[in-house]
Amino acid sequence: MTWTLDPAHSSVTFSAKHMMVTTVRGSMKIADFALDFDPDNHEASSVRVSLDAASIDTAQEARDQHLRSEDFLKVDEFPTIDFVSTRIERNGGSGRIHGDLTIRGTTRPVVLDAEFAGVVPNMQGGERAAFSASTKIDREAFGLTWNVALEQEAGSSVRTSRSRSRSRPKRRCASASPKPSSPSSYSDRRTVR
Repeated sequence: MTWTLDPAHSSVTFSAKHMMVTTVRGSMKIADFALDFDPDNHEASSVRVSLDAASIDTAQEARDQHLRSEDFLKVDEFPTIDFVSTRIERNGGSGRIHGDLTIRGTTRPVVLDAEFAGVVPNMQGGERAAFSASTKIDREAFGLTWNVALEQEAGSSVRTSRSRSRSRPKRRCASASPKPSSPSSYSDRRTVR
């Protein structure tokens, strides 16, 4: 079952340590999204998300410009940050989403620890599903090595979390699929710490 993103209820956020003492928080916009989700068989589901790297926002324009530059994300050459799932494991209401994360042209496998909150009816007569997930990545593994000497003691890991809610149109009968013309939605919030 294909579900779509609901931009009004979607966000991607991150946080990372700076100079060993402070935490910098920010956000990025979702550029593209595709989800095939089966509430009865999570293992058969898949997700693909692309973030607009140039949309990075830490509420400090000078820092944001530096993060977009050659020293970090190099957004002129690599406009998106991409995640594509490769396998999903379920264990009750939780699970793991295995996938490939591409940052600055470098792709590495990552695993998101996920929680499934359930499926509920939405106001349009369809359904909404909600999830959260988190992982930890090493920024150096993606070529983000600017100022390594300064950051070495603080570490180079970035922690991610994401919460999702998805919607699909109302079914006409138990065996019918939703009509393609009906709106469906999905929300995504991702935190990198």
